[in-house]
Amino acid sequence: STQSTWDAYLKISGKSFPPYARHCPYITCAPIITTHRRLSADRFVVLASDGLYNWMTNEEVVAIVDAFLARSPASSHSSAASHLVDWVLRNKVAPAIHLSMEELGRVPKGQRRSYHDDITILVVLLHTPTPST
Repeated sequence: STQSTWDAYLKISGKSFPPYARHCPYITCAPIITTHRRLSADRFVVLASDGLYNWMTNEEVVAIVDAFLARSPASSHSSAASHLVDWVLRNKVAPAIHLSMEELGRVPKGQRRSYHDDITILVVLLHTPTPST
């Protein structure tokens, strides 16, 4: 996994230290794969890093994206993803670390990681094909 390139101490017991050493490999590139049969009501898929899911459940993510798309039906996948990043930072991260969004935005690059993990989100909009006539 490229995300954990510099985290050898989390993957290799000889390079690890407590508390991670007991659980090596603490992280792995083995994905968790689940399947879902697509339904006609499915409108989108959200692919996101643990930086989002450290703060939100699947159900919360779906509710936020669904509400955003209902208010802005012509929205793009990137605007839905941006909305979700902003929402989690504003409503979950900033209050939890007792900072306003403005204060969080002023945290110098390189120091922000001590407040929260990276948040990467891709929203894929599923458009039901129109039947040919």
